Amino acid sequence: MEVEELMTLVSVALVVVGAGAGLFAVRLSRGQPWRFHKHEDASWLGTAFDTKEVTHRIQLVRKDYLTELHVRRRSQTHAQGLITAARRVIGRLSYFRRFRDEEKKELNHR
Repeated sequence: MEVEELMTLVSVALVVVGAGAGLFAVRLSRGQPWRFHKHEDASWLGTAFDTKEVTHRIQLVRKDYLTELHVRRRSQTHAQGLITAARRVIGRLSYFRRFRDEEKKELNHR
């Protein structure tokens, strides 16, 4: 395939894409979105919620919610990560940043 044929093919493809985009823009500007198929009015069939399974549990929670509370154990590395994150946040405060800048200046002058 020669360069001229390839350029012609690309040009035709771009014209087709441009025409499609223009048609789509005109349809949207007129407030007529594309409708590939019409939806019939939905008829919803509701199902009832069976409260027998949760009634006992709700009563227990109302009596003493702490005993029903599920506590996830956190690992030791999680706690260390929180401490490290807190150190970073505090270290970025302007008060501590000033001390760090002064230390850098002292090290550069030595």
